[in-house]
Formats: sequence, C-alpha cells, structure tokens
Amino acid sequence: MIRIVICDDSRLFREALTGSLEQFEDLDVVASVTTVDEAIEQLRLHTPDVALVDVRVGEESGVRVAQWVRANQPSCRVVVMSAYESDLALADSYAASASAFVLKDVSCAVLVARVRDAAAGIRRICEEDARAARRRLDERGLGLLGRLRQSDRHLVTLISRGMTDRDIAAVMGLSVQTIRNRVSKILNELRLENRVQIAVLVTRSLQPVESR
Repeated sequence: MIRIVICDDSRLFREALTGSLEQFEDLDVVASVTTVDEAIEQLRLHTPDVALVDVRVGEESGVRVAQWVRANQPSCRVVVMSAYESDLALADSYAASASAFVLKDVSCAVLVARVRDAAAGIRRICEEDARAARRRLDERGLGLLGRLRQSDRHLVTLISRGMTDRDIAAVMGLSVQTIRNRVSKILNELRLENRVQIAVLVTRSLQPVESR
C-alpha cells in the first residue's frame, strides 16, 4: 500500500484528487491539507511514502515541503504539481530532490504512474531537464531570480502582490527593519533599482512558458 499526503489550497481539487487516487487498491490518501505547515505536521504523524504538493500553496512555495522531506524524512518521495509549465518551479523541484513535476491537468493514469514511480524510488526529473529549465530562465532574463534562496524568493513574491514591508514582516515573522535590509540586498543581487522592477520580474517568472 502506497500511503499519500496531499497538500493543495483548493478544497475542491483535493477532494477530486483524493477520490481519483483512492479508486486504486494500492493507493491510500492518509491526509489532505491546505498549508505547508499542515503538510509537514502530517508527514511527521504518518510518515507516508509519497507527498503530492502544489507548487504554490497560498502565499507559500510547496517546494518547501520537498526541502523539509529531504532533510528530515528521506524515505518519503515528493511529487510537485503545477497548474502550468514553469521552468522556475521545475528547476526548484529538481534542486529540492523532488521525484516528479507534473501538471494538474494530466490524466489520472499519468499521475498514478508518477506516484507509483516515486514510491518505488524512480525519479522522473533529470538533471538535463533542470539544466534546460535554467537555460531558458537565463534566456528570458530570469536566471538571477532563480538563484535567490528560497526565503528571498518568498519575499519577492510578497512584494509582487503589493504588500508593504510591515505586511511582509508580519507574514514572515521578521522585523520591519530586517525586511528592509533584505529587500535592499535583493535589489543588489537582482541588479534592480526599485520594488516595482522586482514585481515585474516576479510576474514574468510566473507566466506560463511557451510550449516546448
């Protein structure tokens, strides 16, 4: 039996996914949650074989689940899901040791195959795919964004949503001055002049890539 934890902020999607997976006798959804922190809590509780995680969970990156699993529960495998093709998400998933990166609109048969492969230790994201994704990011002028550490990526995503330093500090649990210092550092790293340029860059990175 393959035991699965699902993490996605859409209740309807989680319910549909759970119903689809549990048609198969070898698959068992042991938890279905809406946040990264809840996912980590359920991973600790159930020690499942596979975690199915949306790449974007509310204000957070679902890739953080894969990072936590790599550091704390390596027997589990992570399949990252996305609503659209994203070079940045694919590259991040590979770097976090995720087993697969799949689109949410894949057929049930494909998704089940990825879950079974992951549980068997078969990785469907290869280094060549990750390199190609990084190359495309560079070609689109997004390579520097892709090289930010995950926490700074979270910060710039919040900036792109029009949040103030005070708002961001509350979300990230940091002081306003710390946020201001980090924004200044990020501007230097990205070779940008202001927050508007950060927002534009992040928006471009979230746009679906063209068919390949």
